[in-house]
Order: sequence, then C-alpha cells, then structure tokens
Amino acid sequence: MENTQVNVLGTEYTVKIKKNLHNKKQISGVCLFALKEIHIQEYRNKHGMSESEGLIIMNTTLMHELVHAFLYESGLDSSTTNAWARNEEIVDFFALQIPKITKAHTEVSKNI
Repeated sequence: MENTQVNVLGTEYTVKIKKNLHNKKQISGVCLFALKEIHIQEYRNKHGMSESEGLIIMNTTLMHELVHAFLYESGLDSSTTNAWARNEEIVDFFALQIPKITKAHTEVSKNI
C-alpha cells in the first residue's frame, strides 16, 4: 500500500506510507484535510515488530484516519458543537466498530 488513492465521499485522498512520520506527539498517522492526504507511519519490520504486527497497527491507523476524512468531507467536522467529530475517542470508536458492524450486517443481510 504505497501512495494509494481512495475516494472519500467523492473527494480523492492520497494515502502515503511514511518511513519517518516526524511529529512531536509520537502519532502513527495524520489526515491532512487541506492536502487531501493521509499519512501513515511505516511499522513493517520496524520498532521491534514483525511485519504482521506492523501491518495490524498500520491498518488500524488507516481506519482511524479514514474516519477523520469521512467526517470532514461530510461536513460534520466543522459544524459540530464541542467539536465531537474531531474528538479522538469518538473517532477511535468508529474506527474500531465499523469492521464489526460491517461483519454483523453482512451476516444478517444474507438472511433477509
């Protein structure tokens, strides 16, 4: 997954894997709304992790940053009281639960 394009509600974002995502907060990813880019820290075979462990962290980070992008492109990011759409706990909730919700929906929808 190197410099991949993804459609976020009609807007093309570029996902870039960064070998050195320099920042002060030790974050694993960032969504740059103005540039329409998502940067993800490279973790495969780094920081004492195996490739599979690194991929799990990278994919979890990607989902988190995609939730930020979807909230931003939907207009919820800037029009919310108390900036809930930028609240990291809310974004983490959606990022962690979307795969589970999708799986549950897929399983149930086969029986409808």
